[in-house]
Amino acid sequence: MRQKGYQYTGSQCESKFKNLKQNYTRMVDHNNVSGNNKKTCPYFEELRKIFGMTPCVKPIAVCCNRATSPAKLSSDNESIPPKEKKRKGKRPAQSKESLVDLFKEYRLEQKLKEEEREKTSRKCT
Repeated sequence: MRQKGYQYTGSQCESKFKNLKQNYTRMVDHNNVSGNNKKTCPYFEELRKIFGMTPCVKPIAVCCNRATSPAKLSSDNESIPPKEKKRKGKRPAQSKESLVDLFKEYRLEQKLKEEEREKTSRKCT
């Protein structure tokens, strides 16, 4: 570039290009909103030729976080039944006897583990 008489560094050119791209993208987004006045710039057509339909300007896919249901978004009059949500319910009630048995089983397991620890600690000493 210096051979052709330009006094700009590579980082300055990169920064300028990045800013042009950001401004063009903002302008296209602004113009795509209904009701907004149309914005343009002196090099709009040249930028459109460069960036055109690249993913930074026109994304391949767009994520939507609207709270509307698919039935409201469909164009035909058929209504799509909403999916039923599975509710987390309480656990089924257990009888006293089964809880007591479960507790006894737990205590027995704990006691066996404790005895095993004592045996291993005796072997180590």
